[in-house]
Amino acid sequence: MNPGTLLSSLIALATLAGAVLHSQHGAGGSASSDERIIAMKRELEVLKAENQTLKAMQQGAGEITLPIDFYTFVEKNIGMQFAPHLQAIITDDDKLIEAVEYRWIHQFKTVGIENRQYAYELLRILPTNSKSYPQLIAELQTNTATGKIGIYDVQAKELLLSKTFDLDNIRHQVELVRLMTIALLEQHFPADKNLTDDAFITRDAIIRGRAEMVANRYRNIYDKNSEVKMEISIPEGTGSLAMTLELFSTIQGRNYIEQLLLDKSDVFPELYKYIPRQSAYIYLNVPFIKKTPQYTKPASVPNQRVLIDTELGQVLTKALISRLSDKHPQLHIELAYDSLSFIQTIDQPEYPILEWKITWTGDDSAKTFTNLFNKNNELTLATQSGNVVMVKMK
Repeated sequence: MNPGTLLSSLIALATLAGAVLHSQHGAGGSASSDERIIAMKRELEVLKAENQTLKAMQQGAGEITLPIDFYTFVEKNIGMQFAPHLQAIITDDDKLIEAVEYRWIHQFKTVGIENRQYAYELLRILPTNSKSYPQLIAELQTNTATGKIGIYDVQAKELLLSKTFDLDNIRHQVELVRLMTIALLEQHFPADKNLTDDAFITRDAIIRGRAEMVANRYRNIYDKNSEVKMEISIPEGTGSLAMTLELFSTIQGRNYIEQLLLDKSDVFPELYKYIPRQSAYIYLNVPFIKKTPQYTKPASVPNQRVLIDTELGQVLTKALISRLSDKHPQLHIELAYDSLSFIQTIDQPEYPILEWKITWTGDDSAKTFTNLFNKNNELTLATQSGNVVMVKMK
């Protein structure tokens, strides 16, 4: 049923409910009549909310009220409550993209994103003169052609929905449950400050992976005609970085949590409080360990300014390797640990110093990476010493 038809029906139902409620109230009656009146009052409130929602959807923009059943389903499956309920807004696609981009800016600040863009291009994670990488990620995560209908805005704490959103569409209902689950977990467990790139992406995989599970449960219950396929659609031409992060934060994140639940049923809510800080945990199915990470502030060096001090981890290394070659799909899991520093000196600020130190599990994997990285590379150079690779600017 389209919004216009459903809106007319809801208006008629609301009018009828109001008339019945009025007649019941005027007639007086027993306790059972009082119970019916209370039930009808609640139903009338629901009808009014859905009426408001459909009016906004007809107008193509504005705030809408989500049916209470969606809140109940998500809260029951996560074991937490929304406080308060979400403000849901129908908006333009460019607002959706801005909200995704802001997640990265909120974590790393604008200057941090700019420095990473430069470093990622030097390290060949991105092609030179690429679009801003948060924008590339945002365009994929808000692509309505692949079934996306919106995004949770962590800054405004609002659920932003595309103008294509259709509450009657079971596919959109499943996606709505996914977004509301993300919102609920973000409300209760906001991201820590000072996360490395690897830790931020790994956190995203836990949050979104759990949301995929809840959405799939909704589909199994309510998709009577099996219309929804829980598949991740990646448009042709999507870059290696955006594709790798999308697959990691949905498929791998969900698989990791499902494996944890098979091994140990009581991982919630501790998993949200003590999210692993390395993508290797997810790729290698490392058992969950309740551990509070300690943030170490970069050492202050005279006449130097630290632009980036982070870890890229297995996930960003995979994005890099995938971009350079399709012959080494599992090489990234041989990475043991890494550290990336990007430093600006006071004397020569126009010549920043880049150092990416990667420790591999063996000499062979280090050699394979070094040869792959250096091939046709005019900007940076990798040198190997045993199982350790050091990447610097030429």
